[in-house]
Amino acid sequence: MFEKGRKLFKNFSFDEKINFCLEKVKSEGGDVHGWFDIFNPEYNWSFTHDEINDWFSKEGFSKITHIPLKSKWKPNINVIAQKN
Repeated sequence: MFEKGRKLFKNFSFDEKINFCLEKVKSEGGDVHGWFDIFNPEYNWSFTHDEINDWFSKEGFSKITHIPLKSKWKPNINVIAQKN
């Protein structure tokens, strides 16, 4: 869904982008700002929990905890960690 939406988004006017996001809010939940962020960036990557744990470990963090999100799409990963 995200790749298709990004392809469509490129050709939309600003008003069309907002309306597209409003439709996603109605059909899928979330908010306009979140949907705009998902579809708008030219470069948008996802990372695994293991990759993020590795980054934190390499920077001297321990007790790395991933905070569950309530969103069904879960595009973000929230982390709490302790610096050694």
